Amino acid sequence: MAQCVRPDLVSDYLLENGERFVTTERLAELMGVRPARVSHVLAAARHNSEIVSVTKGGWAPVPPTYRQKRRAPEIYDYLDAMMRFMGHEYYVGYDSAAAVYGAHHFSSLSFKIVTPHQHRERMVGRLPLQFIRGSVRPQLIQRGKRRFGTIWVTSPEATVFDLVARPRVAYGLDHVATIIGDMLTTDEIDGRKLAETATWYPRAAAQRVGYMAEIMQGHLAWAGADCLDLGPLADLVHDEASRPVRLDARPHLSAEASRTDTGDKWLVRVDHILDPAHKSRCKTGA
Repeated sequence: MAQCVRPDLVSDYLLENGERFVTTERLAELMGVRPARVSHVLAAARHNSEIVSVTKGGWAPVPPTYRQKRRAPEIYDYLDAMMRFMGHEYYVGYDSAAAVYGAHHFSSLSFKIVTPHQHRERMVGRLPLQFIRGSVRPQLIQRGKRRFGTIWVTSPEATVFDLVARPRVAYGLDHVATIIGDMLTTDEIDGRKLAETATWYPRAAAQRVGYMAEIMQGHLAWAGADCLDLGPLADLVHDEASRPVRLDARPHLSAEASRTDTGDKWLVRVDHILDPAHKSRCKTGA
């Protein structure tokens, strides 16, 4: 006789058995009901934040410590299994990837998942999942170990390039500069790999990355952070006969706004003075 688990105990049963993501069919089997009845049978458990629906046909049990605050489980617990269930390649990107690498100023309104397929933003508990359409390049992603499994995430160097290439996705250049500073203090970025990663992006992105990384190293001198070797990236920029680019590439800015000093090293027109969180801390000597 098949085992029947009560709806109010099914979440604890799943957690005890290491199941962090389950399908509707799996729940139907456990509770001895038809798949079409699962959502109705779990109404009370969902109301009590014991289990959440994370995608159509997919569920995640909520650990007891999260239930009182009406929170969903950590997204890392179920993300990889959820995306495999949906049949889509993906990676964690932008400021969400930076958080994986210890960006301690990380404060995002949504968790960013890059995938070639179009999906609408959805809420899981109180966390909005933002799906950004983009190609998945194996050369730029790697496996990141989490508490209950692994996820696909951009490499530290590709994370920096993505942020600089599309700063509005991460709430602007100042926030991007702060994140770069965080990653510099944790020694997550390698100068040689930064130059290798640059070959996958427009040359203008390499110029902006070099400029912002150099600026942040200056702001972080107070922290005793090891110096990132930007030589390979600078060589690449000059070998390709790069032309001057604006730091803030928003199209609505006038040409006059970009007619400021151009650094000889990175050929970046400084039309936006960076104001990262690290800068104010540096000035106060904190």
